[in-house]
Formats: sequence, structure tokens, C-alpha cells
Amino acid sequence: MWWLELRRSPALLALVTMAIAGIGMLQIRLPIAVGVPSALGSAISVAVIVMGPLAGGFCAYAVSARVSAYDGQRRHSWARPDAAVRLATLLPIGAATAFAYLGVATFATIRSVVATGVWPWPSYVLLGLGVLFTDAAIGAIAAMILPNPRATPIVVVVGLLLLNRALPIPLSGPVSLTLDPRVVAVYLLAAALAWTLAIFAPISAATGRRNPPVRRPLAIGLTVVALVGVLSATAVAGTSAQQLRDPTGQYTCDRGVCVWNDHAAHLPTLVAARARLATLTAHGFAAPPAFAEEGLPQPEDLYVLNGSGMPGFRLPPDWMVIYGMALEVETRTVGNACMPNDREQAHQHTIASYELTEWLTRLAADGPQPADVHGGPPIDTAAIDALRTRPMAEQLAWAHTRLRTLTSSPCR
Repeated sequence: MWWLELRRSPALLALVTMAIAGIGMLQIRLPIAVGVPSALGSAISVAVIVMGPLAGGFCAYAVSARVSAYDGQRRHSWARPDAAVRLATLLPIGAATAFAYLGVATFATIRSVVATGVWPWPSYVLLGLGVLFTDAAIGAIAAMILPNPRATPIVVVVGLLLLNRALPIPLSGPVSLTLDPRVVAVYLLAAALAWTLAIFAPISAATGRRNPPVRRPLAIGLTVVALVGVLSATAVAGTSAQQLRDPTGQYTCDRGVCVWNDHAAHLPTLVAARARLATLTAHGFAAPPAFAEEGLPQPEDLYVLNGSGMPGFRLPPDWMVIYGMALEVETRTVGNACMPNDREQAHQHTIASYELTEWLTRLAADGPQPADVHGGPPIDTAAIDALRTRPMAEQLAWAHTRLRTLTSSPCR
């Protein structure tokens, strides 16, 4: 039976498809993850966003095709238990899934170790493994309920893509946070329980002798309830999976800029940017005493420089950090000022703020916005780039006109 199932299994196709999809997903985040243990582990785990639904789809196809093709033989002549049949059907797909994920993890690790000598945090890799095998088991269970080899795999893939986005799976790995090992254990246990359900759930074909129709709805109901319980446990665990990392001895400071040791390579660029902004204090601008990455001890009254709700900047990319530095300088320089009530004046106020921030960012970075950083405010940034080629005195005069616009409506 085992050799026959292996020959008929789509395991090889599953291995190749998942490996290609996983490496393709990995390439999106790998350039900024190499050399950073948390980001590298997170980049590997994020690959399961596409690999998981594919694994579920292949398991659904294997199980539904098996039920459809051999149900008549199994009802009349097959003496093997359902669990043995499912195990023989699912084992090749499970092995292909494991090897594909191992290949993705190995590819990313080799890239990082060769370039920087840095290995990924295993917690994110194990978390991704749990999510991946849970998705695969969901596909198998769905095929037992709806054994249609054409429709069920498509429904499973689409459903798992939506489910993975809906559940609070902590696949993102900012350097300031760590994964709770107990949460990783919950995800791995959930995968084991889901596979136990996929193999031993008492669901046979609707007309099977060992599981007559009157028992099938009850068996399906119990299996679905158990699966929902498993997913609920992972969802609850995922909401509190990440904890603040202890910064003691884990960061480096240089001339008013502090970063985690994992991001020490960014320090020279950020130190130079801060030094350029500091020169503006002689021309009426205000700057904070220091800048620090999120999760590190922060200077008092520092503006929140990223969207995480934590004070401090988040790396990478360097350009967005420098933009945050420039915004902090503008905020402190403008001080106690408010948006004008007049619509036209309010529009001019907004445009002046955008222009001043973009000019400060380009001055601090000593160059235009990089081509790989997209987006920006609705202003003529080419004009700002052209201004940067003018003498500094002319640039400062232009900047002070923007400051006067921004401070023309003090808050009362």
C-alpha cells in the first residue's frame, strides 16, 4: 500500500511548487534581513504565508482524490482502518512540505552566514513550521468533508490565504521584540493536534459501512469543533506572542545615535545624518540631544518616529529613519503652533510642512530619495532636489520662509 500511495502521490510536484513559492516570497524580505537574526528568522517564517495554503491544497487534493477513486473498493473489500489509509496518503505530502520548508530555511541561512556570519533566530523558524503543518492538516480535513478533487483544493488554498491573514500570527520580527518560547510550543502542539485530527478523525465516505450516514454529521461536527479549538488556541497565543527584548549590553551608541547591535552596520550612516542636522541649530533650528532605535532607552520628550506606537526609530531602511530624524527636528523647531482655521492657509501650512521635511531629509541624507524607496508627499520633490544644489545660504532662506508659514498660527 505504501509504495502504491507514494507512486500516486503529488508529493514531488508539491515539493517543487512549495520550494519555488517559498524562495520567491523569501526574496522580498531577504535583502534587508541578511545579517539580522530576528529579521532573518522572520523572513523564513513569512514564506509560510504562501507555502501553507499550497500545502493545504496538495493535502486536500491527495485525500479527496483518494476517497473519490477508491471509496467503492474500501466499502466492500478493504479491511485496512481509515487511519492507515490517510497516513499512507498524507505522509508523502507531509515529507514534501517539510523538505520544502527546510530548503527555504537553508537557502536563507546560507545567504546570511556566507555574507555576515549571522544565523536566524530559531523561534520564528519553528513558529512558521507550526503554521505550515497546521495549514496542511486543515486541507486534509476539508477534503474528508468535501471530497471533490477539483473544487476542494482551490477552496482550501483561497480559504487558507484569507485565514493566515486574519489570524494574529506573529511572523514579523522587529529586533526590539522576542518570541515567547511558550507561544512557539503552542503553535507546534497545534500542528500536532491538527495532524492527529487529519489522520484519526472518524469521518468516512457518507455510505461507508464502518461509518454509516447517521454518524457522519456527528463525526464532522466533532472534528470541526476540535479544529476550531486548536485554531482559537493559536489565535489567543498569537496576540501576546512577542515580548520586549532586554537591551542590557545589546546596543551601541555613537555621537548621539543608539542602535541595537544587530543593526550596528547602519550606525555610520545615521551618525552622519544626525551631524548634518545638528549644524542647523546655529540657524534657528532645534534638535533632540540623541536618537535611539525603538526598544532602547530614549531621550526625554522624543517624538514617535515610527508607526508601532513605540518611541524611537525602526530599521531598515535608512531613508525612513533619516526622514523621522528630520521630522523630529521640524517638530521641535516649529514648537507650539497649530493648523490655521482658514482653508487656504491650512493648505499652505500643510505644503510648507511637507516641503520643509523633505528638504531636511535630503540635507541629512546628503542626497535624493533612493530609487528603491517609494512614495512621498504630494509636492514637487524634484524642485526640492534642485534646491539642494543651490548655495546653503539660499537654502536656509527658503527654509525660514517655510518656518514662518508653519509658526504663523500659534496655539492658544
